[in-house]
Amino acid sequence: MPRYLVGDSFTGGRNDKTVLIPSVKAEKNQVLYDYVVRLCDFDAQGAESNCKDSVILGNVVSNTVY
Repeated sequence: MPRYLVGDSFTGGRNDKTVLIPSVKAEKNQVLYDYVVRLCDFDAQGAESNCKDSVILGNVVSNTVY
């Protein structure tokens, strides 16, 4: 399933990403998305570790998420 990155920031040793993930098709072939925040730590080599995903909003229209 595709993921669409809509935000990416680095704070200290953490990476915060905001992602839209297609969830279901609604009426009139409109796709609804889950709005997810992914928090990851970085090791000394810059590799992501200890990632946690949190769904902030579920089944939303992509143009309504800001």
